[in-house]
Amino acid sequence: MALPLESVLKPEICQDFCLKWNGIKKKTAKKAVEAAEGEAVMEIVIREARAGDAEALAKLNREEMGYDYPADRVGEKLGKLLAGGKDKILIAELDGQAVGYVHLNGYDVLYADHMKNIMGIAVSRQHRRMGIGGKLLRAAEAWAREDGASGVRLVSGESRKGAHAFYRSLGYEGDKKQLNLKKPL
Repeated sequence: MALPLESVLKPEICQDFCLKWNGIKKKTAKKAVEAAEGEAVMEIVIREARAGDAEALAKLNREEMGYDYPADRVGEKLGKLLAGGKDKILIAELDGQAVGYVHLNGYDVLYADHMKNIMGIAVSRQHRRMGIGGKLLRAAEAWAREDGASGVRLVSGESRKGAHAFYRSLGYEGDKKQLNLKKPL
């Protein structure tokens, strides 16, 4: 079953080029469609997280974000977050495999309207440039809008220039620099 390329990529991008699903070669849209003929093109599904996603989330956190937090602890946290009702965790699934996620929660301060805060977003390296990150963010924004948020905010490490360009291409703005301090208790 072929997935229409325009449902994965922004229409203005799809008109110029598309990526073959294995992510290896950039091709014109026509050539990508021709190359995919006879091949099974997998559908990207965005769904809410469930308890069984802990292993996949731990792997994404470790391999894509550098956070080596044990899967059993991810499972405990995931269970609490899902039960709490204040967080939204969306999973990008390709061929039954979790290949990305976004985690949002409320952001309420005394100096701004209610927003949603992206606590984490990751897409596996081998599945990047397939429109997955954009689909995750659009789904996150839709939930934020439905939940009455005035906007969505995120913090991205200063060295992640490629991620910054990606976020800006989706309409995220800002240039504030800050220091992130922690104190163990």
